[in-house]
Amino acid sequence: MIQTFIRDYLKDRRKLVLLLFGIILILFIGTRFRVIFFFMLFAIITGFLTYTFDMTKIMIDPGLVSFFNIFFSYTLGFKYGLLVILIGLIIPEILSGEGIMDPATTGSIYAVTALVSSLFKSFDIVVLGIALSFLQVILMFSLRSRIGVPIFEIVSEDGMECILTIVYFISFANLLLPLFR
Repeated sequence: MIQTFIRDYLKDRRKLVLLLFGIILILFIGTRFRVIFFFMLFAIITGFLTYTFDMTKIMIDPGLVSFFNIFFSYTLGFKYGLLVILIGLIIPEILSGEGIMDPATTGSIYAVTALVSSLFKSFDIVVLGIALSFLQVILMFSLRSRIGVPIFEIVSEDGMECILTIVYFISFANLLLPLFR
């Protein structure tokens, strides 16, 4: 019943876009324009890349959802991490035909790391990001291996995502931090 409602509602992409912009406008009331602009820029780029990788069936995750989810939860708060999950993962995967189960499963693990990131703002962003990347890959490995995902797929997608997320935190987290403070 719920899947039918979601499938029928998402068939009309205009409704999806309007719903997304409505949610974003409500959440952004009272924030600075520069923060909104860069957040939306990074979230939309992340969503576009997720959609592109899903449509081309490339089995490597670039790790941007993971990075920006943790980063924005740390800098802006938990709701921004959830928006990255929505814009960068769930909507692109549904539009590319991945269904609802995989993005919901992955999104729930991302939500855990977003929550932890938003609670430990006194920690260094690079150290926290690396620790949460390892936590995330452990959770993904345990969950995906239990539901029967082949080990090659787990290593190629989740392992590479973890490595790339760590590289992003080491390389870019401190450079991006002043934009969102």
